[in-house]
Amino acid sequence: MRFVRETLRWVAITALASASLAGFVFGLTVTPLTLGFLAFSAAPIRQRTWRLARAAVLLSVAGAAAFAWHVPFHEYADRIQSLSRSVEAGPQRLSTRDLAATWTLHLAMAAGGWLAGFPEAAGETAGLVFRGSPERVHRSDMPMRSPTVRRAVARAFAAAAASGSQDVALPAQRIVFVYDPDRESLRAALALNPLLLVGRVVKPGQGWRADLQATVQVAYPRRAVLRLGEVRGRSLVIDEGLFWALQQRGWLHPYLATCQWSVRSNDSRLADLEQPIRGAWERVVELILFRHDRQGADRGRDPKVDR
Repeated sequence: MRFVRETLRWVAITALASASLAGFVFGLTVTPLTLGFLAFSAAPIRQRTWRLARAAVLLSVAGAAAFAWHVPFHEYADRIQSLSRSVEAGPQRLSTRDLAATWTLHLAMAAGGWLAGFPEAAGETAGLVFRGSPERVHRSDMPMRSPTVRRAVARAFAAAAASGSQDVALPAQRIVFVYDPDRESLRAALALNPLLLVGRVVKPGQGWRADLQATVQVAYPRRAVLRLGEVRGRSLVIDEGLFWALQQRGWLHPYLATCQWSVRSNDSRLADLEQPIRGAWERVVELILFRHDRQGADRGRDPKVDR
């Protein structure tokens, strides 16, 4: 019982510390309350009666947060709008606190992407924090989740077979994804849009093999908004212009991400060139994000658009 109680207490401490930090950098009025509850949670209390009282208070706080979480969300949305207006006037208009708030939001996006089941996009987002190599290479066949990429690979195999050669270089091909879960893998689109696909198709023996690489510029555009649905009548959007301002001020560091993989011509994933490949959790996330589209309210509208 003591182990469970202490575990729950440290969960509360972690949650309150995160909320306090986020509230401070965004200037939310709920910050003093979270700081007070944080101190209350972390204080050493030996008397059993006071420990029970603290547990009851923290449970009450958790219940209140579950019902009233949208209140600080609306305040946060107002703060984002204010920051966006400042960026319109130029990145130099952002104060150090504004930059810290946006940088914190950037890290939260990386963590949220990982928790939501988009590890590649989350890794790219986190990678912008570190000043490293201008080109970062890793091996993964994740692009094959996309039917757009699989169709390009199938065309490459067909062209190589028709060429009469056993070693064919693929011309560079730029692929732009749509954010439609019925036609595309959101996991691939978020991590790779747009990508440059190059490679070679060779015939080492029986059948063909394609050695491929997809390169994407990991950087925020000046004017783009990622739409993630609606919360309590308020649009949930991410203005990438805020993170572009961080790049301009040297708080984030763009780079090229290159994904390399090989695939055989008899790969089972090439049997279906229309349907995205996605796991159960990815389906759940896409259903949540695109539920309005599936009801026909915003059919055909990409969530990520230029402003």
